[in-house]
Amino acid sequence: MTIPENGVFNNISALNRIDIELAAVSQDVKLELFPSLPSEYPIRKRVCLSSEWARSGDDDLLPQDDEESRVTSARVRYLYSLQQPFEDEIPEYSNNIPVFGPIEKGKSFDVISMLSNSSRDFLVRNNGDRVLVESLRGKYLLICCYFVPIPTESYAAGTCLDLIYTYSQLYRERSDEFEMIMVAKMRSDWVHDDVAFNHFFSAFPCLAVPFWDSYSRDLICKSLELNEETTWLGTITLIVDPEQIVLKHLHHEFFRHYGSCSFPFTDARLNQLEREAYEMRLRINNYEDHNNNNNTPSLEELFCLNPSDYLRKCDDYDELVSVLDLNKKLVGLYICLDGKFLTTLNFFHKKCIAKGLEFEIVLVYLPFEGDIHWFQNRVKVALARDQISWWVLPFDDTVSRKLSRFCHSSLGDRVMILGPNSSFGDTMGKEVMSHFGIGAYPFTRQSIVDRKLAKLRALTLESVLMVSDEHNYVVNKDGDRVPMDNLLGRNIILYIDYTYLTSICDDLYDELIDWYPKLKAKDPDFEVVFVAFDENTTGEIDERLRVMPWLAFPFPSVHSRRVIDKLFLEWEDKYPAFIAFGKDGRLRSRHAEQHLSLNGIDAFPFNDHLCHELSAGFSPVYTSY
Repeated sequence: MTIPENGVFNNISALNRIDIELAAVSQDVKLELFPSLPSEYPIRKRVCLSSEWARSGDDDLLPQDDEESRVTSARVRYLYSLQQPFEDEIPEYSNNIPVFGPIEKGKSFDVISMLSNSSRDFLVRNNGDRVLVESLRGKYLLICCYFVPIPTESYAAGTCLDLIYTYSQLYRERSDEFEMIMVAKMRSDWVHDDVAFNHFFSAFPCLAVPFWDSYSRDLICKSLELNEETTWLGTITLIVDPEQIVLKHLHHEFFRHYGSCSFPFTDARLNQLEREAYEMRLRINNYEDHNNNNNTPSLEELFCLNPSDYLRKCDDYDELVSVLDLNKKLVGLYICLDGKFLTTLNFFHKKCIAKGLEFEIVLVYLPFEGDIHWFQNRVKVALARDQISWWVLPFDDTVSRKLSRFCHSSLGDRVMILGPNSSFGDTMGKEVMSHFGIGAYPFTRQSIVDRKLAKLRALTLESVLMVSDEHNYVVNKDGDRVPMDNLLGRNIILYIDYTYLTSICDDLYDELIDWYPKLKAKDPDFEVVFVAFDENTTGEIDERLRVMPWLAFPFPSVHSRRVIDKLFLEWEDKYPAFIAFGKDGRLRSRHAEQHLSLNGIDAFPFNDHLCHELSAGFSPVYTSY
């Protein structure tokens, strides 16, 4: 590998790296392995840390000068990417090891026989206790295979923690019903290294196949398909019910989403949790409830706390606030997965304080990418650095994963907005802040809808189409001018489309050709005005108009773009559409084609659909169930 001249490796991901500690006194180069606990385990390969210390043909890569030794011993940490060798290595098995199976979901699988053999009828805990395999009959069993050792900050380490948190909670609540078994496939350089195995096993309070039974460990990992195609998942899992029927295989992500709530791991249970999350999102995002039924959850319900329980400030342990009092204020729940929105949220929080706007922040940890203590400490450093003073929800694995499901934290940090006394809510506070700034306070989609709705309702047909006092007209198919006054008091559709028919707009044009005579028959005063969507000249509009039975906005594209800009909001994609105005000249719908498609001729004349259309435009696609 080429060493950069300055000794700095730039292509190292923040969450996918290994910290190498250089201890000049002992001259050991140590690799931080999962779990992140004090360990004296030295890596067995020397690592070149900088070009200054790399000596061709010299095994001793550490500086010999005493002054340099004193500097490097002061816990200077050098980042060196070891992802390449770890990523490249794949599990290898002897051809003499059979495959126990096949494993099919919904089918019986003799896990008990796979976990034991003629020379061993027990499993072990990390304290040395032995548990008979036969005693596991009649329980839900979760078998997890890992390629060991695992770097502390790797994706695989995150999946370890998901399973450890899940097991710890389930074992407290359901020790008579459930057990988890860890199986380690050792990497090639660690095949005979019981220290590495025991270090990894120290993180797991569950059972394990002992280190000395490498044949059984390899047989289980091979049977569960821990191989080249699956090692990127971090872990391979198998779950069977008390009758040893396979419930899940190679499926690990639901532990991150559901944790211990996933028990008993059936599809019906997971579907139930998805339904609950969907229904809760609807309750939080009550701007979508056009019946105005306020059912926004309270902080007590979301946090699973009592109104009299207290939260503390991150920078002042003695400053307290009751959940009941906090529920009376505008609150932003900062659901922190990676911390990338922390600085931006702090900016908005301080802006609100400067403007005298009420806005309380509650930090919720989602430490699903690393150890909870490491994650909390990293966040605390960032909070102290930026002098941030927010309330903090004590970490609860079940609550964190529940909030994660409500807000789709797989998209990164989230901000959930809750109004005073649960008066309103929104799971997309982060997006509202990012797109619309401080002017979007209180940072809900409803607040944006209300502002933009007022802007659209202020439009009139005349204000949209008028170019100037001299150019205040449209034209018919013969090119004759039709004064704007002739359109007043009539139901009008502005037909926004391309000058030349394309595959994109053929369907829309054909629809209007079909609807035009039907709408004229119902209301003889009804009319359509074509507005060109693309670059055009007056001559091109005249040519297009000859095949149309309706009117047209006759001015070049510089003017038609202004018309379209008035009708579409700044963040929206602009596309062909039917824009409906009522007899009072006011805007009724920006998607009249949809209403005609759904309700036919009964949709005309069009009601005021603007609020519903704007709200639907804000609805995230991932809220569907």
